Amino acid sequence: MNMMKNSKDDGLCVFCSSSLGVMMKQIQLTITELAGATGMHRQTVSKRLRDIPPAPGSSCKKKLYDLKSALSAIYATGVIQNAEH
Repeated sequence: MNMMKNSKDDGLCVFCSSSLGVMMKQIQLTITELAGATGMHRQTVSKRLRDIPPAPGSSCKKKLYDLKSALSAIYATGVIQNAEH
């Protein structure tokens, strides 16, 4: 399995398996990037991700989150809150 990374460091990694011809993307974003992508306030995103562990390779200064897990947590929490009101 080969890992290709684009020239600018935006955290996007693409893993290729030539034997299966399958490409899997692992996208990792910071809380600030997730806030920008979702249009939510940074503090709201941070609160909703409090139970999600940062992705491997994160540092204490720059925590990265798996996009799929993060979006599931962000929007699952929103659905529950909206259902209560």
